[in-house]
Formats: sequence, structure tokens, C-alpha cells
Amino acid sequence: EELTARIKKDILWFGHEDRFNQAVEVEELPAGYEDATGEVDFTSIITNPDFEDGLDGWNNKNMQAQTNTAFGKNGEKYCEKWHADLNLSITQSFKNLPNGFYTLTAHCYNSTADGCLFISADDDNANYVEDAKFIEDTTTPETVATYSVTVELKGGVLTLGARATLTGSTWFCVDNFKLTYSKEAPATAVETVETAETSAPAGIYTISGARVNNLVKGINIVKMADGSVKKVLVK
Repeated sequence: EELTARIKKDILWFGHEDRFNQAVEVEELPAGYEDATGEVDFTSIITNPDFEDGLDGWNNKNMQAQTNTAFGKNGEKYCEKWHADLNLSITQSFKNLPNGFYTLTAHCYNSTADGCLFISADDDNANYVEDAKFIEDTTTPETVATYSVTVELKGGVLTLGARATLTGSTWFCVDNFKLTYSKEAPATAVETVETAETSAPAGIYTISGARVNNLVKGINIVKMADGSVKKVLVK
């Protein structure tokens, strides 16, 4: 399937050693997170989440900070790349975070590029789990769309960011990253698969692209009979 093939291709962009070598040790966590019963704002661990300081703090591959008004940015700057045959990525990696569920949200725009927002968990044994949401070319640059992705961290490194493959006259933009943490899976991370005939699952896939007969523990990619795709998180 196209979606799972794209996910498998994207995973190859980032090596296990790269993620661990780039990971920043988080020294100060948001106050009160241990006792919180819901989601806690962890955006403070991201360096320069809105690109107001250019690309400082980000591991950058072929992207750039921009100040024009073509994209509905938050503040004075955003991150983008236009019109190039390139693989792009903008990432940050963290270690020494508490285990739990992390949700990344960002403002994104994609003009015919193969681009996604993603968050991943990678442990010391190179067990890799990722949630990637592909950014559809359905809005205008001025009408910013918000995307969210969630992953469960069980030790190791958390990596977050955006990436794309540009070919020809394409454009990819991101801005205003936010991160939340919760001990339990947030409601927004779990989607119910309807049983109506028009919405029945046509195929279930693991995050690595393997087709399975039933939902498995972790993140499942469910392709519906009507052509839509859902993420289902099974604890």
C-alpha cells in the first residue's frame, strides 16, 4: 500500500545511531508532571519551537528560516523550503524523558511535496516506533492547517520534527511546534474503527508496513473501505 510504503521509506532517513548521537539530555522537566492526571505541556523542552531564532537548536537538512508573509506563520519567522529536488528534515531528539505518551502538534503546509509531521521513540536496543501524519495539499498557505501525532516512549530517545521529499515546483512549511505529555494515551491518539459496511477496514498494517489480520499492540494503520486511513493505538 502507498501509505505504508511511504512510512517504511521515511524510517530509513534516520539511523538509530544518528538519533542517539543527536539527542539532548533534558535537565529540567515541567513542574508537577508526575502528579498530573491529564496532558502536560512539554513544549519547554523544545529549543526554538517557533523558529523565531532561525534554525537554532534544530538538526537541519536542507531547510531554511523565512520571514515573508506567504505562509500564515506564528510570529516573524517560519521554516520552509521551496522548489528543489531534495530530501528535507528538521528534527530534535531528547533523552532522559519520563515514559508515557507524547503528542506533537505543528502548523504545516505542503504543496505537492511528499511531506509529514512525525514523532518517534527509539530505545537502546534499536526498537523503533513512529507515528507520522502526511500533510495533504488541501489548504492555502495563508490558511494554516494544524496536525498532531502521538507516540509512546518506553525509555530511550524521543525524536520529533517534520520531513519531506521535494521534486520540482513544490513547497513545504512548518511552524509553531508544541509538545504535550501524558501517562495514559490521550483521547485524541485513539480512533474508533466503525463497523458500518462503508467504513469497514480494508487492511490493517503495523507502523513498519507489515499487514496483519487484527489490531496489534502499539500504533496500527487502518485503511478503510472508503479509502480513508486511520491510526488506532492499542495499549
